[in-house]
Amino acid sequence: GLALQMDNSIGVGDWIKVGDISGKVSEIRWRYTAVETRNWETVVIPNSQLLKNPFMVLGRRSAKPVQLRRWVWFNIDFRWAPQQVIDAVIGAIQRAEIPNMAADPKPSCVLMDFTDSYGKYAVRYWLTDLFVDDPTDSEVRAHIYAALRRAGIPLSVPAHSIFLTKETRRRKNR
Repeated sequence: GLALQMDNSIGVGDWIKVGDISGKVSEIRWRYTAVETRNWETVVIPNSQLLKNPFMVLGRRSAKPVQLRRWVWFNIDFRWAPQQVIDAVIGAIQRAEIPNMAADPKPSCVLMDFTDSYGKYAVRYWLTDLFVDDPTDSEVRAHIYAALRRAGIPLSVPAHSIFLTKETRRRKNR
């Protein structure tokens, strides 16, 4: 535990991710580090595991405020031009006063991929309170939805083409 504090890699109050576990460091002892998750669990991680394996310290950068970039995904049909979608969404998100979303860096909206029937977009923003990730993502989604509605742009509905062939005796004999 002391080694973890002495080299300044983590401290009480830091948010860390170890494997599938992420949470706030609540205690550092000689043999273990306790991490409190968002699900109200306390996970006890042996310090030997932290010293031997990589882990992430979330939201911390030298001389910068604590914040973590989040991605909120949504899909739009190809009938809508990407710049039209991006302009509608980013204008609304940047004007919104969403609690726990940093003003700097500004949020962005990007077209990330093309699929068979829609464009895959993401709003990327900086979360300032790492405990409220899902509630803040939800509020960002609500603003995306409202911005798209105002612009007359619907969210995509998955589309698939299915070709059916009627089996006839003539076709079977080919």
